[in-house]
Formats: sequence, structure tokens, C-alpha cells
Amino acid sequence: DKQELRRLRAWSDQQRRHHRHWVRCNTSVFFTQEKYDKLKDAGFQFSELSWDEQYKKLKAYKNTHTTLKVEKDHDEDLHKWVLKQRTALRRHFEGKPANLSEDRLNKLVDLGWQKGQDKTKGKCNVRDLANEEKRWNENYQQLIRYKEENGHMWFGRTYVKAEDAHLRGWVAMIRKEYQKLQNGEQSNLAAIQMKRLSDIGFDFNPRKLKNNTSNDKRWEVNFQLLKEYKERQGDFTLRKGEDRKMIRMIKRIRLDYKKKQRGDRSGLTDERIANLEEIGFDFQRKETPYKVRDVPRSWEERFQQLLQFKEEHGHCLVPQISGGILGEWVRRQRCQYKKLMASERTSLTHEKALRLSSIGFCFDASSRFKGTIRTIQK
Repeated sequence: DKQELRRLRAWSDQQRRHHRHWVRCNTSVFFTQEKYDKLKDAGFQFSELSWDEQYKKLKAYKNTHTTLKVEKDHDEDLHKWVLKQRTALRRHFEGKPANLSEDRLNKLVDLGWQKGQDKTKGKCNVRDLANEEKRWNENYQQLIRYKEENGHMWFGRTYVKAEDAHLRGWVAMIRKEYQKLQNGEQSNLAAIQMKRLSDIGFDFNPRKLKNNTSNDKRWEVNFQLLKEYKERQGDFTLRKGEDRKMIRMIKRIRLDYKKKQRGDRSGLTDERIANLEEIGFDFQRKETPYKVRDVPRSWEERFQQLLQFKEEHGHCLVPQISGGILGEWVRRQRCQYKKLMASERTSLTHEKALRLSSIGFCFDASSRFKGTIRTIQK
């Protein structure tokens, strides 16, 4: 039980304090010779481990766990000792007095602690090189796995899985440290790390638009996304609710194709156009059937269609919802008739109104027709 272990550790520290007072003053209210004998027979250690002994324990811990970060649950005494050494090191790096000899300072630095800079607070801190190297290797292995699964190491602004979200920040940090090296500034990116990243094809500067190689890599990634979209949807028709990035990509390709057809500057090369044609890409946006407008017809042609409707159904009550274009024309005739009766300007003449009346046209069908053929009241 952790709580019971804490109580036992606190009691042991208390016995050590009482023992020191008993030895120094030859008397103590809380400690006696009898208690001393019992604790000694039980193998109790009255004095805490020396600095060199704690250093050896930390060195052995590093060899086993490859880090200097000691968890409190693992060894609380060593954990407290490590915090004290880090505090003393930070004071030394800040130029303040620290309870560390030159020999102990060199030992701690050789073990893997170095001077660092806290970017958020702007203060000096202590870097754990061993722990940083361990985390770097873990991220490096995850980057290799990401490349094997996705075929690239370019994140951009695309969606990534939750388990790979931290890789985006780590990759951005690597490229930022690389830019520091290019600018002659101090960087935490080591030469061996750069070599390992270069061996797996890592791009240290993908955002440089003037670099044709970077553009080619970005095109390969986008082309692979287009192929996956075609396999998933069957065509390149833009659908409602589709990924915005994919919609922008398809629209941009079609726009670049139009520019190339006009002879303007375009990002599409002949090779890229050929690759798109191989996967069946539609460079021209297809018109949706329901958006194709009907050919305008004269009033006489619509009147003849109304006569055919009456012959088939026995009335002139064309549904306005399901009646199509003829239903819309019938609605307009009723509206124009109201204007005619109100002596307003209208395209319906008295002659046209008489012709409609002669075939039984109903100019006020609100009480007899509610929008569908099933609701006609005779």
C-alpha cells in the first residue's frame, strides 16, 4: 500500500532525527538506548546514504532506464536527491551560490545534465540529455512507422490520427532547429540526428515554394489522395459534405487546367495531366441534370400543352409542385389574371384570358387545388 509506505518512510526519517539529537546531546526524550538496540538488531540504517552512494544509485538507474528522471514511486529518496541536485545545478548555471564542489559538478555534467533555456519563462534550466535522447529515439521510430503507413512524412494541415498528433509538433520542432543551424544560431539538433533523418528521406525544408523538388513531393501526396478518393467514390463528382481539402484540390486542378488551355501560367504540367487522365479525372465540371433549364416557349405552345393535359386528365388543374414547367406556367397565368382584373400592367391580354376560360381554365383554384392531383375537389 503506497499510503502505508509513506507513513513508514516518514517514521524512519523521524527516528533518524531523534537519533542524531540523542548522539549530539547524550540524552533525548524521544529516543533511548533500548530503542537504539532494537533498531540496530533489525538492520535499521541510522545515517542517510552519502552523496557518492546516491550518485552510484543514479548512475545504475540511468544504465537501466536510459534516463535521469527518477519517478517518485520507484525510489522516493533518490527522487528527492535528484531534485536537490537539479536545483543546485540550476543555481550554478545562473551564477548563484550552490552547495556543489567542482568535482561533484563535473560528475553531474558528465552524467548527462547540461545548461538549458526555458523558452516560456526565459530563465535558465537544467537539460536532461539522456531523457531527451530517449524521447527523440521514440519519436524517430514513430516517424518511421508513420512513413510506412502513409508513404510520406508530410503533415501540412491535413487531419492526422490522435496517436500521431504529437508527431506534427515534433517534426515542426526539428525543422525549426534546422533553420537555426542554417542561420548560424545555436541549435539542439545534433549532426548524428540529422544523418538519421536524412537516411529515411526526411525533408528539412518542405515549405520553400521555390524548391521544385518540394513541389513534386507535395504533388505526389495530393495525387495519391486523389487516387484514394476515386477508389472510394468511383468518380470525381463533388458531393455535399465532402472533405474541404479535397474539394479545394479538385477545384484548383480544374482551374489550373483552364489556365493551361488558355496559355496562361499554370501549375499543371503535361506529365501531371497525363497522370490525371490515367485515373479518369474530369477536368470539366459536369452539369447536374436537374439544373438544366427548359427551352423558352411561346404562350401559344404552352396553351397547346395545357390542351393536351386536359385531354389526358379531363381538367386544367395542373399541379404546381409536381406539374413541372407547365404547372409553373399555369401559376403565372393566374397571377397575371389578377393584375388584369386590377387594371395593372400585365402580359395577359383579354383575348388570352377568354381563350383560357373557353377550355374551362380555373383562375382561382385556391379552394379546389392544394398542390397535388390527389387533392382536387370536384
